[in-house]
Amino acid sequence: MQGISFYDGVAMASYKIVYYLLGGLAILVGIIVLVWLPDSPVNARILTEEERIASLERVRDDQGGTENKKFKKEQVIETLLDVRTWLVVLATMLSKYHRTVRTSLTLVSANIPSGGLTNCKSSLA
Repeated sequence: MQGISFYDGVAMASYKIVYYLLGGLAILVGIIVLVWLPDSPVNARILTEEERIASLERVRDDQGGTENKKFKKEQVIETLLDVRTWLVVLATMLSKYHRTVRTSLTLVSANIPSGGLTNCKSSLA
């Protein structure tokens, strides 16, 4: 992706090319997952009949079910009170924070006239 920062064309800014490429890749992966991934062990083409039965037995032992369309308020409350849920949220937010700071500082340093940095040089830093 760093090679795109050397693009000096007038049709589109280099950062927009990155956004379009990554966005298109995300959409493509999402479509592939929707088409290829089974929604339950019953519909999994890669499992043999014995493996399907074994996986359904595991689901039944966990009392999770393979399909549930009923909204349960108790489960939402349980999720909001679960410490592990908040630890995952905190870890996700902290892992994104350093990237945001780095990107913001890169953009700021590229726009300082006395710094002598171009957009390309600042994104490679």
